Amino acid sequence: CCWDVRKAAPTRVRWQELTRGKDSVRGVLVDAFGNLFFSAGKEVFRSNLVKEDDLTVFRGGRDAITAFLVIEQNLIAGDKSGHILIWKLSDPNSPRQFRVVKSNPIYMLKSAVLNGLPHLLIGAKDFGITAAVVDGDRDIEFRTQEPVRWVAGASDMVYGVDRSGYRVLCWDVKKPGEVARTIRVPDTIQDIYVIKEEAG
Repeated sequence: CCWDVRKAAPTRVRWQELTRGKDSVRGVLVDAFGNLFFSAGKEVFRSNLVKEDDLTVFRGGRDAITAFLVIEQNLIAGDKSGHILIWKLSDPNSPRQFRVVKSNPIYMLKSAVLNGLPHLLIGAKDFGITAAVVDGDRDIEFRTQEPVRWVAGASDMVYGVDRSGYRVLCWDVKKPGEVARTIRVPDTIQDIYVIKEEAG
């Protein structure tokens, strides 16, 4: 649905034929070039907000897409069976299977530069967070005693929300084996986003 900010009701409903009958529509995002991305079922769609008939379908998933993100020229998506696929934005029909596979659905994917390298942060209700180099074979495991779903990171810290939703776990990038700090909140958290600012 599209809303005019001055009105309460949607002004347009789009792509019903793509989303009808699907369990859910996830991960709606707009990139810097005015492209709208969303997933429905096993596919991710890209549409230009100016050229509305310009629709690209990223195919090849084996299960329902549960999380995705766009990094540079790649679309990276995780699915309900714990697999992660990577498409080149220029090649929507040929995803490659990412080497990390989880035993639970992929709840969240985020990117962060850790130790000078771009990493993919994977939240999959594991006992911690896997940070994996996208074009390499090095992983960092940020471990804890409880399952983590939502994830985020910056150059110095990695964050995860535990399964209950009432605690944010914080790891120092240099000490992934132990939680450096726990932040408790009064109501359940459903998402997390980190903005790093210089201390003033």
